Amino acid sequence: MKSSAAYLRFLNLTKSIEALPATPGLDLIEREVLSALALRWNKNQPILIADAISLKEIASQATLHGRLKQLKKKGLVKIIPDSSDGRRKYIEPTQKSCNYFDQMAKCVVRAAKA
Repeated sequence: MKSSAAYLRFLNLTKSIEALPATPGLDLIEREVLSALALRWNKNQPILIADAISLKEIASQATLHGRLKQLKKKGLVKIIPDSSDGRRKYIEPTQKSCNYFDQMAKCVVRAAKA
């Protein structure tokens, strides 16, 4: 039962962080998209917008495109055009998204220690 208690502490900690004014308000789909992007960034894999909107296990292409726009508006991702082909655009993390990931990582560590 201790492992489930740690998970519940983690959920409570993340809810507390997400309620802070400095934390970007993310809906469930935005959180899932950002997590999927983070996993790719962690592997140093470049992500094209076309790749991101094909994450059908998360949502439809139209929904994903809209959520990418919202993540950009919230300052969590930036769109970088390919220098050799202007039609290709890459999604990259911003400092704000890196800070968000750091906050979530601290929640994991804190929940595991308690």
